[in-house]
Amino acid sequence: MNNTAVINASNKDLVKSFCAMQSENGVLKKEVEELKLELAKMTNLCLQLKKHVFGQRSEKRHIIMSEPLPMFPAEEIQIKEPEEEITVEAHSRKKYNPRKPLPDNLPREIVIHEPTEQACSCCGAELVKIGEEKSEEIEYIPAKMFVREHIRIKKACPKCKGEVRIAQLPSEFKPPGKARPGVGLVSHIAVSKYGDHLPLNRQEQMFERIGIEIPRQRMWDWLKMAAQLLEPLYESLRQEIAKEDYLQADETRMMVQVDDKADKLHTGYLWGIHSPPGLVYYHYSPTRAGDVPLELLKGFKGYVQTDFYGGYNELFLQPEVLRIACLAHVRRKLIDAQAPSHSKANKLLTLICELYKIEKTIKNTQSDERLQVRQSKSRKLLEQLFDKAEDVQLGLLPQHPLWDAINYMLKQKTEILRCTDDARFHLDNNSIERAMRPVAIGRKNYMFAGCHEGTRVAALFYSLITSCKFNKVNPYEYLADVMRRINDHKHNRLVELLPHRWKRQS
Repeated sequence: MNNTAVINASNKDLVKSFCAMQSENGVLKKEVEELKLELAKMTNLCLQLKKHVFGQRSEKRHIIMSEPLPMFPAEEIQIKEPEEEITVEAHSRKKYNPRKPLPDNLPREIVIHEPTEQACSCCGAELVKIGEEKSEEIEYIPAKMFVREHIRIKKACPKCKGEVRIAQLPSEFKPPGKARPGVGLVSHIAVSKYGDHLPLNRQEQMFERIGIEIPRQRMWDWLKMAAQLLEPLYESLRQEIAKEDYLQADETRMMVQVDDKADKLHTGYLWGIHSPPGLVYYHYSPTRAGDVPLELLKGFKGYVQTDFYGGYNELFLQPEVLRIACLAHVRRKLIDAQAPSHSKANKLLTLICELYKIEKTIKNTQSDERLQVRQSKSRKLLEQLFDKAEDVQLGLLPQHPLWDAINYMLKQKTEILRCTDDARFHLDNNSIERAMRPVAIGRKNYMFAGCHEGTRVAALFYSLITSCKFNKVNPYEYLADVMRRINDHKHNRLVELLPHRWKRQS
């Protein structure tokens, strides 16, 4: 009995030890799975950072690789070429012109070069002209400043000597003070800063090179006064855009220096509204709150195409405003989650590429034909895209980056399918994102705005200058002409001075 008791006791100890080992093994397996998941996340993050620094930014299909970049490549990366044969349709190429002729409207200076020897070396007879050879070169002369004096003639009656008349100056931009810049100078400063991204301190140095001193603070005062003059036109631009029933919206940050935070910059936001294809309106707000687009598009009825930012939710709670999603953001999420390296998820990108190929073929067709193709072909591809995405998601864990990317797409199924409901709608809101690019380039140069008012002035000039670029209007000529005419223009006809309707006054 004693031996049996000893054996039973030892068996119990073995069972307890075995159970403890099983429990510990389960905990270790769980920790290993969590570590693997964490390692996958860190690896994906490192790949995204590596791609951001060294990789191509384009999201076109031909640069999407079937395998992710190794974190620490030991040798040159080789992209696999497709094995299947591709049949290319016959097409005619346009004649390649390597060099365009110089514009005819440029002033020309003719320089005639005579041979050094004017007599024949054989018989000594005088040489006569039998022809000529021409060559052209384009030259540049730095900008020149000049002073325009306005002389106002006074006239009086020589008989009664009672009535005196004096000529009036044109009602154009004339800021008070001793320094009186012309509209051309103010337009040049505005376009250089908000169109060509030259900060005022660099412009100050450029003016010094041509012999004139204009402090940056004075240039800013001129820009602020010009913005006050153009404020009615800025508001007219917003009203003109709000008349449309299809808009694209986006926002970008803008750092601002404020008095109450001397050692820290405030993060404000420029909200952009684009009316395809020609008008853009920027609005500055110190916050990114949802009441900003709600107030900006007050009374609007129609469709607004945005990304999935929650700040627009209050706008879309209104029954008369419907949202259209951006397919480019969906594609970007899939690429960032390494979908090209996943055999099944890679097919999602293939379907998206097919959608863009269809859009390319119907880009220049009539609206009725374009809508018919979207309803018959694009709609079916989108439905296949969502069916395939649901199948791929079922085989992934919720913590997987690709699961989040697919979930981002599935949440917007209704809004993405809405792209095919009208021929005017775009698959993405890349147009407004391209319109935001000048702001991003500009803030890299001037870093931050000096005050909130400065950012509001920037929003006005960005709106007018970017709208000029979309309508292929010279922004310098436009601003100079509008500032000359706006005081004499009827307030209820300011829409005639907007870039898409503007005509240069002779």
